[in-house]
Amino acid sequence: GKSFVAAIVPVLFQLTYTSCFGFFAGFIFLRTGSIKSAVICHSFCNFMGFPDFSFAAAAGDPRKSGTFSAIHHFSKVIWA
Repeated sequence: GKSFVAAIVPVLFQLTYTSCFGFFAGFIFLRTGSIKSAVICHSFCNFMGFPDFSFAAAAGDPRKSGTFSAIHHFSKVIWA
């Protein structure tokens, strides 16, 4: 079996991102007043799945992780 920490980390991660998505879907519903838009958003996210960020740590390549970092920080600025 797994240790407690090894078992709880993925559970907390999933709880966090599903809660964030739930708040987003609720926002979409409240903003549009349509359950259809929230269902379409949820269906699209289920189809796409969780993004794979493994490329950010690709074999210690600083160019790739630097690019990912720059894009991440830029997106935080434009969404603020």
